[in-house]
Amino acid sequence: MDVFLNVTSKCNLACVYCSSASFYDGEVDELTGDDMRRLAARFDELGLFRLKLTGGEPLLRRDLFDLVELFKPRRRGVGINSNGTLIDGDAARRMRALGVRQCAVSLDGADEATNAATRGRGALARTLSGVEALAAAGVPIAILCTVSRLNYRGLREVARLGREYGAENVSFNTVNCQGKAAPRYSELMLDAAQRLQVAQELLDLRANFYPRVSGDFLVFSFALTSPPPRWDGTLLPCGAAKEICVIGADGWVFPCDKMPMLKCGNVKREDIKAIWNAEPMRRVRALAGQPVRLVADCADCAHVSYCAGGCRGDAFLATGSLYGRDPLCYAHSPAVTERARA
Repeated sequence: MDVFLNVTSKCNLACVYCSSASFYDGEVDELTGDDMRRLAARFDELGLFRLKLTGGEPLLRRDLFDLVELFKPRRRGVGINSNGTLIDGDAARRMRALGVRQCAVSLDGADEATNAATRGRGALARTLSGVEALAAAGVPIAILCTVSRLNYRGLREVARLGREYGAENVSFNTVNCQGKAAPRYSELMLDAAQRLQVAQELLDLRANFYPRVSGDFLVFSFALTSPPPRWDGTLLPCGAAKEICVIGADGWVFPCDKMPMLKCGNVKREDIKAIWNAEPMRRVRALAGQPVRLVADCADCAHVSYCAGGCRGDAFLATGSLYGRDPLCYAHSPAVTERARA
């Protein structure tokens, strides 16, 4: 099981698609050191998993490295998600000494103009400085790239940077319809043809340039590389509330980061095991094995064997229903349409 623990809601950047506004409203009563110690003790009792410390920007939390040390025992590893801009040689060496299993750094373009379009002016140089510090210290690196209409033409160069720094993976993922992106979603998200174009490019990059290219865009590759798969008529398997959960900086727990409206309980006041078995978690788990015909517009779709109804988290963000239509639906894709006719 993977737990994503937001250690702070604060950030030194202002990305155009930031999701924080979906999780927090006004001043945030963040988890204290005592809250974290209680949570760590409970994690140990439950014998969990992998832990990723994220945010906000985790390095804005002064006791971040104390938290790494606190949560490290009996974990399969503690990772950190960062924008990289606050990582210097000292921070990188400290991560290495503490055994941080990976530091995933967000990067949306390999040139200043492309990266600045989503992450702000001047961020690129500071991020690359952080990546260089991590590489010099021997901390395993991942690159996280959020793909939108503002940067989808520059993905090869992002993959090139990942290869140069020896990144364990370079992950390309769709922008989500939440937070600051929600009112601009139609202008940020790629259309169906662009998504398939990106999927083809990533397939080529993985096969011929850097095999560690990954990300949710490769779901679209099914339409490009194979006939309709054998499928049992049920919804796309999902790890939310089964293999994944998210804990906000204020202690609220969610089945995944695409379900900010499903508050399952708060670790400041409730036991994490009780929260894990709460009704919203059970509702998301119950999606497993449900027939895809329950999803709006999917029952008679010629393309449904490719996507099995798509991501329930994306659908929930876009429609407010776990059985809504995935906004990244294949149905309007010419490439998929042609294959379905064949």
